[in-house]
Amino acid sequence: MKISNLEAEYHIYECQGCCLGFAVEVNADQSHIVCPDCQSEDLRDVGTGTMIITSIAKEKDPAGTES
Repeated sequence: MKISNLEAEYHIYECQGCCLGFAVEVNADQSHIVCPDCQSEDLRDVGTGTMIITSIAKEKDPAGTES
């Protein structure tokens, strides 16, 4: 469930092979998740959480001015 444009809910996993912690959006297919680093399927479901964007980088055009 998307709370606002700056918030999104995620499932949080921890790889038991390489100990990497990572998050997958709640609305993404959760049926075949593997570690993005070592591709292991041996994952621990840590729970859910909400990611909140606190700042957005400003893009510059090729001329060097902000858009």
